[in-house]
Amino acid sequence: MAKKVVAHSIAHIDLDSPVSSAEQIGDIVCARRTAEGISIEDAAALCGVAKDTLLKLEHGHDGIKLATLFRIFAELGIELRLSLKGSGDDDWV
Repeated sequence: MAKKVVAHSIAHIDLDSPVSSAEQIGDIVCARRTAEGISIEDAAALCGVAKDTLLKLEHGHDGIKLATLFRIFAELGIELRLSLKGSGDDDWV
């Protein structure tokens, strides 16, 4: 029998603020996956990664390869946007 997927909320995450931890990324990935009703096993297969890799990401481990992270984002429909802090020439000093 298939396991029921329990949706996790990201209400506690301010998506307008910069992401500053692996835990925040994991929360977002988990919330997206569960909101779509996708089991961890099915999501791992969809993303072409091991279940253990996806579990580590969702639990905030920071040893995930960047290429793997991009593949997971693409398959789960998560967009990554970057912005630069400040606008002056002295920002690096």
